[in-house]
Amino acid sequence: MKEKTIIIVGGGQAAAMAAASLRQQGFTGELHLFSDERHLPYERPPLSKSMLLEDSPQLQQVLPANWWQENNVHLHSGVTIKTLGRDTRELVLTNGESWHWDQLFIATGAAARPLPLLDALGERCFTPTPCR
Repeated sequence: MKEKTIIIVGGGQAAAMAAASLRQQGFTGELHLFSDERHLPYERPPLSKSMLLEDSPQLQQVLPANWWQENNVHLHSGVTIKTLGRDTRELVLTNGESWHWDQLFIATGAAARPLPLLDALGERCFTPTPCR
């Protein structure tokens, strides 16, 4: 019997912890994580706080760099997903590569809502964006 393939879409803390939890719970099938960021998953809340206090805040990785290979989690960093086919269970990247899944976990997080009123009042409002 072929082992299942799980694809995780997202590059933040939730995506990393989903991968870690699956391995901790004994999932031995194929596990892929796709992210448009080039960094390993990092903790965003501490980064947003340190941005206010430091000139050069450091990324705090959710899991050590060696964890991914040691736990056989395939990282696809710096890639953009073109389509997610719900019926076909196929993920297609903008470079043409495609991947099939048995289960899909979407952990893309949220985007900060802009506040046009602050701009209109001449106030400077900064919203964190992913590291690029």
